Amino acid sequence: MKTKTLLLCLVLFMTSFAYAQNTSNNDQPVVSKSSATYDGSSYNVMFAWKKKMKVNNPHWTGMGVALANFDGMNNVNTDLTISTSYSFIINPIDYCIPINSHWLLVSGMGLDFSRYHFKGNVGLTVVNGITKFVESADETYKSSKLITYYITVPLLLEYQTKLSNRTFYISGGMVGYIKYYSKSQIDVKVVSGIEARNLGRDLNILPVNGRLMLQTGISDISFYAYYSPFSFFENGKGPDLKPIGVGVILNFN
Repeated sequence: MKTKTLLLCLVLFMTSFAYAQNTSNNDQPVVSKSSATYDGSSYNVMFAWKKKMKVNNPHWTGMGVALANFDGMNNVNTDLTISTSYSFIINPIDYCIPINSHWLLVSGMGLDFSRYHFKGNVGLTVVNGITKFVESADETYKSSKLITYYITVPLLLEYQTKLSNRTFYISGGMVGYIKYYSKSQIDVKVVSGIEARNLGRDLNILPVNGRLMLQTGISDISFYAYYSPFSFFENGKGPDLKPIGVGVILNFN
């Protein structure tokens, strides 16, 4: 009787120990595909994929700078000073949905600060409701610039693979641009020095726009290019200019 009781206790102990090991695996659940559903959602399945496949982080968060330009400048009466026209980006937030061990859908949020410097005595302003480059014959401009600030929201498809101990990646897609600030400013040479003048803020710039983006890199350094298939200004209210640029990003992962 004592032997049977001892054997029963041993079986119960081993069963309890095995159950505890399976249910307290330090937040590392192993979910079978057949049981990882909830009201038709694939969230749990995706959660299981993340644990099993060890997908790398997406490459959206970081800081970068690009040389900024406009496609269509040959149709206006000025040109850009490329060396002083740039976009500075800060991307603090990203979010990814793994498709498999190499492919990710990437989104997030970022900020874009752009400055475009124009050559000559030409300033960007609104005349009778139309945004134009207006040339001054009476004054000399030290500089003429357009400043724009945007909130950016990407929707990218990213591919990753290992090269030795480093990660190679390439991504592409559309980035939405939501404008929250813009200004056209000229610095005029006067007798007392330099006088800054504001030529307008709204300037008929589209409040929401989109740009195609391609990014590729290794580890935390990447190069990117963007092009907008849409005009920078509202239809019929400004020159047909489309932002284009190339730059480099230091990613934070």
